[in-house]
Amino acid sequence: MIWIAVCAIAMLEQTRILLGIPVSISWLELFVFSGTIFGYHFNHPVWGLRVLAWSMVIPVALSMWQLNLPFWLLATPALGWLAYYGFEQSGKTGLRNRIWAKPITVALTWAWVTVVLPAYPDAHSPFGFMFLERSLFIFALALAYDQSDVAYDQTQGFGTLAMSLGRTRTLALIYGCMLASGIAAFGQQYASKHLLGIWIALIIGALWLRTILHKPRWYPWHKPMIDGVMVLQCFGVLVF
Repeated sequence: MIWIAVCAIAMLEQTRILLGIPVSISWLELFVFSGTIFGYHFNHPVWGLRVLAWSMVIPVALSMWQLNLPFWLLATPALGWLAYYGFEQSGKTGLRNRIWAKPITVALTWAWVTVVLPAYPDAHSPFGFMFLERSLFIFALALAYDQSDVAYDQTQGFGTLAMSLGRTRTLALIYGCMLASGIAAFGQQYASKHLLGIWIALIIGALWLRTILHKPRWYPWHKPMIDGVMVLQCFGVLVF
């Protein structure tokens, strides 16, 4: 529950580093941390965890009030979240049940939260390629999620891109997205040391995803392991 929010913060801080914006613990971190916990666990089957997720509405509202950012900028991720679930907990009427729209919505929402929010309006350079890089990266992780959840999604009646493509083609698309993300990083013209860190993290991440998805006995830990690729990339940027 906490780990996915930590991963979101890692991506946010990576954006600050790459754009030369001072890393800080601010109201934006509270907004992203709390909002991620709520967005991913508001319908958790365990009552206590669901209550904890809903309690995150308070810090989200407080941080929105404190942040000096336009309301539409902060509300955009919520619109993506609502479209994903289709205004219901099951998500069967939303984009969650559309094979291409599901990973695209996840990718764009994460890119908005972890690139646009920390970069606006004080970025020292254009961040269009960074948005593309992050979107492709998260799209690859979303595909890995779907591949891991094929059996569950079948029992729940969800259709996913991974289910449609099959394991082999899904892995090929994951690798293609990782490669495209690395090319977009080059287009952003990062410092060579940061670019090297991103590329190495992408290579290790791609190999790690392949390993995870070929280990069905690891299924209970698949999602935190997949999410960990985000922390790996942030660590790569920090190391280099």
